[in-house]
Amino acid sequence: LAHEENKEAAEWGLEAIGKSTLDSLAPLLSSASEPVRFHAARCMLNIGDERAVTVLEQFCRTPDNPYCIPSLEAVGLAARPRKAEPILMRAVESPDTEIRLMAYRQLNLLNSASISRHLVADSFAIDQVFCGGPPMIYVFRKEVPKIVLFGSPIACRPDIFIQSEDGSITLNAKAEDKFLSISRRHPARPRLIGPIQVGRELSMLIRALGESAAVDTRQGLLPGLSIPYHEIIALLKIMADHGAVQAAFLAGPMTEAGDFMENLPENSTPNDR
Repeated sequence: LAHEENKEAAEWGLEAIGKSTLDSLAPLLSSASEPVRFHAARCMLNIGDERAVTVLEQFCRTPDNPYCIPSLEAVGLAARPRKAEPILMRAVESPDTEIRLMAYRQLNLLNSASISRHLVADSFAIDQVFCGGPPMIYVFRKEVPKIVLFGSPIACRPDIFIQSEDGSITLNAKAEDKFLSISRRHPARPRLIGPIQVGRELSMLIRALGESAAVDTRQGLLPGLSIPYHEIIALLKIMADHGAVQAAFLAGPMTEAGDFMENLPENSTPNDR
């Protein structure tokens, strides 16, 4: 691990041997070589020695370091939650999108209280990440369909008039209004659906757009407009582009249609969500 180029192979071998390697690995935590420090620390943590967390945390605090994201992943997967969560919470506030997403994924695996989830019409999920840093809307289009709101709660601006590209969806409110008014012209019906009133908080708006019109209000659900996921994310981009929400909008890679259908929330496992 200290001298060979293929350090990952050395990690795997040392992890297979187990705890008897820790006394030999520990001095490498203070190596002058960054690759040696990183691989030794990750190896030790995977074996169960949390002395390595301090070294990995140093990499996590350096956004432009190539070992930042792998260190976040290692801490999230192998450190105890009480040690991992403060490191990940700091990283999820980063302006760097890749760092932020890695920290979010690890917090999600830890079932962190910083993430609140809502399933909408058994079709997609909304994750609100209660953190600092610049507000951001990130939409998953390749994995489970999911909208992640970083910096929640995110509110719409007071004075708003937004329409979808085809004009079928309209959002509007005057500055003095407490609620947004949303309506939809259904593609298969001539009449207008709505308007319905919803609060200005973005997650509430998304739920109203996507929730089914036929829901059991006794379960605490409010009827929505049954707008498909792809139309909702297109509308969110328009809102961000026009300053209707003060948040950046970013979309993940596209998926194959078959993969998308297989990964809808009702067909996914808890870890996938």
